[in-house]
Amino acid sequence: MTIEKESIKRARQVNLIEYCRHKGLELVEEGKNSGNYRVKDRGGLIIKENKYNWFSKNSGGDVIAFCMNVYELSFKEAVDELATFQDTQEGGRRSPSPAIRRERLEREKEVFVLPKAENDNNKVFAYLTRTRKISEDLVNRLISSGLIYQDERGNCVFPCFDKNGEAKAAILRGTIPDRPFHNEAKNSDKKFGWLLKPEKDSDLVIVTESVIDALSILVLSPNLDGKVYLLAMGGVGLAPLKVFLSNHKGVKRVVVSVDNDEAGSQCFKAIQEDFGVDHEIIDRRPKNKKDWNEVLCSRRK
Repeated sequence: MTIEKESIKRARQVNLIEYCRHKGLELVEEGKNSGNYRVKDRGGLIIKENKYNWFSKNSGGDVIAFCMNVYELSFKEAVDELATFQDTQEGGRRSPSPAIRRERLEREKEVFVLPKAENDNNKVFAYLTRTRKISEDLVNRLISSGLIYQDERGNCVFPCFDKNGEAKAAILRGTIPDRPFHNEAKNSDKKFGWLLKPEKDSDLVIVTESVIDALSILVLSPNLDGKVYLLAMGGVGLAPLKVFLSNHKGVKRVVVSVDNDEAGSQCFKAIQEDFGVDHEIIDRRPKNKKDWNEVLCSRRK
């Protein structure tokens, strides 16, 4: 199905700030009369002059690109969505085309299924222990508990579960050192992160971007093992932290151990603003390295 140039033109005329508010996104102005708006709970997603920049995803662009990346729409879906919004703003009654409606219905039917496991975990074990310097005992324990496994393509799979123990997402990491691969399993629900629970309830959670950083912290500080929650968000989006805190009312301290870069700085600031009223927010980003695995590897050369 082709898209008329007029529809694309109308889509690009949509005011991105008004559209965000229409979608229920909460906007926080960055400084008085700055014109910069941060989208709450989206970790480093900034809007200015009808353009967006999403630090955690290394993406940016116009309102169509915003729809495609934030709401995971195809180009056709994004144009149709925005053109419909524009018509509504002008009092029109334009409806999505039948093809777009069918595509949306198919997307809604898709469900999450964990990637199929390989018969062994040899590549995962070698990558985590030799390349990433995670202790063998810790890796073996997490494999045994089902929190790490190897898929049929040889990737590390880090399953993410809801409060009832149902798998809702999976973070993927390649195991070939010179061919970096980061992704998430198909149909993953981004509201859920990878969680390692303590032996008893704790009032403290350590938040990282990646699972490997969370494991690195345990190796560097073994006294924390079994004593605190560790939550890997799979990036700097705050939805997993929001879900976690809503399910763990007893947690009052949030240790932020995200990366030492611009996206990490934006993430820390967002956590302070979004959760600082009811929680103590503690900054534990690495000082002289980009992330905690770099710290670990530098000490185990």
